[in-house]
Amino acid sequence: MSDPAFLAEMQERRYDDHVEPLNKLVDDLISTRNRWMPHISPHHGGVNAEVLLLLAAPGIGADDQDGASGSGFLCVENDDATSELLATCLDRAELDASRTVSWNAFPWVVPGYKTPTEVQVRSATEPLYRFIELLPDLHAVVLLGRMADVSWSQLKERRRDATLGPLVVKAPLPSGRGITKGGKQSRSAGEDEVVNALTQARVHCDRFRR
Repeated sequence: MSDPAFLAEMQERRYDDHVEPLNKLVDDLISTRNRWMPHISPHHGGVNAEVLLLLAAPGIGADDQDGASGSGFLCVENDDATSELLATCLDRAELDASRTVSWNAFPWVVPGYKTPTEVQVRSATEPLYRFIELLPDLHAVVLLGRMADVSWSQLKERRRDATLGPLVVKAPLPSGRGITKGGKQSRSAGEDEVVNALTQARVHCDRFRR
């Protein structure tokens, strides 16, 4: 987040109407779990989002704690490879970020920005449920990577009612290693998978706009 003015604007708008319920949930989770997590960007759809982008865990671009240089927000404008690649894929899919909202299978920062374990992901099922309950216009969920898939499976097992409505599509995590599935495919092939999933989500959601 190299633009101080843009970051200041996000901080100022952190409790705009469309993101206030989500960011109050974030505040509650920080307080009750005594563990920091990033807020939801006001430049995304907030409670008006049609598409949920579910990733693994917050990365370095979001972390602004203890001297870290991140933004403090989940957004595709962050200065990290995953955010930049996701922004590129959204553009290619013609899916505006304002129609989406991001969340993580494990919404707290993992030390070293490592991939969360399945145990950690299971511990975050209830926060995911609470988050989804605040999205009345949710029509599609894009599971980005294996941990997102694990998270959704856990939610389906524990809170099946929350998983019945939206279209669910899967794609690789748009990180350096995730996009190639650990070297099993080319970067361009992985990027195409993400774009195809986002396009499916957009086309599905467009039907509800007619």
